[in-house]
Amino acid sequence: MSKDYKGYELVKAIHDKEIKDNTEIEVHNLEITDNVLTTIKYVNRRLCWEEGTFNTGMLCDGNYYFRLIEEEPEINIQAIEEIPRLTGFDTRETVRNHFNKINELVRAIRQLDNQINNKWKEK
Repeated sequence: MSKDYKGYELVKAIHDKEIKDNTEIEVHNLEITDNVLTTIKYVNRRLCWEEGTFNTGMLCDGNYYFRLIEEEPEINIQAIEEIPRLTGFDTRETVRNHFNKINELVRAIRQLDNQINNKWKEK
């Protein structure tokens, strides 16, 4: 789950070394719903951005918040087992386990997609 920071909280988290190097951070405006203004990156003790609107004054402005883009842990794709067939007598827990397995598969597909896209970017 991503954590939201106000500007001063983000600066404090960076100072306290809670934010790791190469972390990507979305910049949001409270006045615009579901809008990412830009993405900044914390690299070598600096906030860097390439596209979008960002200035350091946003760190002091209460109308902005910052959300870390967290990487999902790597999934061992070979360890994913098949889902057993459902019967008419399955419990809610069995159905919930099936949904959890499907979600795990979706995360594995996203992980593979990211790896493929990174390979293409390197070329």
